[in-house]
Amino acid sequence: MSNTPNYDANVKAILDGLQPGERVCALTGEKWLMDESEIKWYRHFNVAPSKLSPTTRWFIMNGETIGYEWWWNKHAETGKPVLTYVHPATGMKVLPDAEWFQKDFVSLGRACDPAASFFEQMLPLRLATPLAATYNVKDPQNSISLLSYGDVNSYFNIACRSKESFYSSDAFDVEQVAEAYAVKNASQCFRLICGERLQNVRVAFHSFDCSSSAFLFDCRNCEYCFGATNQRNKKYLWFNEQLSKEEWECRRAEVDLSRRSAYQANLQKFYDLINTDCFWPEGFNEKAPNCVGEYLRNCDTCTTAFASDGAKDSDWICYSYGKTERNYMSCGVVDGADNYFCATVPESSKCYFGMNLTRCLNTEYCIACLNCENCFGCVGLNRKKFCILNQQYTEAEYWQKLDEIKCAMLERGEYGEFYPTPFASGFFPESVAGINLGIEEGDALKYKFPVYDPESHGAIGELGDVTQLKDPETIPDAIDDVNIAEWAGVALLDKQMGRRFAFLKPELEFYKAQKIAPPTRHFIHRVDSLYHTANLFLLEETRCSKCGKEMQVAKNKTFKNRKHLCREDYLIYLDAR
Repeated sequence: MSNTPNYDANVKAILDGLQPGERVCALTGEKWLMDESEIKWYRHFNVAPSKLSPTTRWFIMNGETIGYEWWWNKHAETGKPVLTYVHPATGMKVLPDAEWFQKDFVSLGRACDPAASFFEQMLPLRLATPLAATYNVKDPQNSISLLSYGDVNSYFNIACRSKESFYSSDAFDVEQVAEAYAVKNASQCFRLICGERLQNVRVAFHSFDCSSSAFLFDCRNCEYCFGATNQRNKKYLWFNEQLSKEEWECRRAEVDLSRRSAYQANLQKFYDLINTDCFWPEGFNEKAPNCVGEYLRNCDTCTTAFASDGAKDSDWICYSYGKTERNYMSCGVVDGADNYFCATVPESSKCYFGMNLTRCLNTEYCIACLNCENCFGCVGLNRKKFCILNQQYTEAEYWQKLDEIKCAMLERGEYGEFYPTPFASGFFPESVAGINLGIEEGDALKYKFPVYDPESHGAIGELGDVTQLKDPETIPDAIDDVNIAEWAGVALLDKQMGRRFAFLKPELEFYKAQKIAPPTRHFIHRVDSLYHTANLFLLEETRCSKCGKEMQVAKNKTFKNRKHLCREDYLIYLDAR
């Protein structure tokens, strides 16, 4: 028996008449083909088809999702500074995690008028309800972390489990690592992308089981290599040239990567090597039958899927981990099924249009809720049922009211679309869209995201004596020449970004211990450029450079002239090296 019979009847009429064919995105004017596969998802979730193209939906949802960003906001009650992912220009409030989890925001509930725009009624609730400042899963120790899984003595990490590490995201079981993305089991490393079991490595992309090396691309079980691409089980390579142990050690002794000039020169040579003497595989997927996407492991029958492990029977997903099934147009599903158009929903199922939900079931248009079931349009609730806009109803009242609201939203064309972009808590260029979709200039306006100065509203706080900003170009070339007492905490200006930054004392100590050249750019730029060296969460058409097979591969913002090989030809190529 249906709990919302009138809505079900109305949406059934829409879905029964839905036919495949070309559509035009109501926001961007982009044309797309609504095929049977897309229609199947609408019927599975019993929702009206979106008026926006899948790509537009992808950008909007990921643009409202936490990426890599750090801002100073204010404590919702005391006004004291709080470091968080929530930009103060959004008007959204925050509380430290420990305080937020003790609150019950049902008192902010309000009646919903079905005749008025639902989003216009929900936005004031969104603004009135404080958000958890860091959403740490496990309390970090002596660390600055977001979404932490237990960082120790680490700084500016997001979704990591690390020790003595810096400026990383999605890095697990790493120690003394800086600037790492999607890495597991690494130590004493710098600037890594998508790798595992790495030790004493400088700059490695898509590499595994390597040690005592620098500048690796798609290498496995390599050690004592300096500049290597597409290599397996090798030693003493120098930009893919085989050397003897003695020759290699002699050359390596002449290169001091603790000097910025030497590091940057060799980094450029490495990028040139990738562009000229390197093949890219069809995808960096493992055990992913019937899948189209990138960075997939142990997945089955997923299309337009990225950075996921364990996903099954899903489309348009990213950062999906654990046992996940039948999710569509969603980011950050962990151990959940049948979620639609959701962003960051660990251990939740049958949630539609949700953001930052944990252990929720059968919710729609809810944000930052925990352990909730059968709620609609709620923000910041915990262990609640049958609430609409945070207002409590009896079960019978809830279903009657919900049926009325959904019918009205369906008629106005609201139901079936994601939140309007003023609901976003962060800065669009540093959201998941910014870092994983490689947004271009003008995309914020294209997708109707708010545009503001990232330094506005006190978002970067007080950074030393701002009247005495130092030029990063005056930082010594060699880390050995950097006096920690002189440079730690000194306000610097990244002129290209127009953003201020400073070195942390533990950061400089790490660079000295690991012989890493002192950077001159804002750490946000460094992390963004790291993300953009990885493949994006967007697909494009290409052909195998050997057999001509048509393929879909992930785009890349940094390496735009890549040569790809299909899986079969790539394996042959590796065997011949």
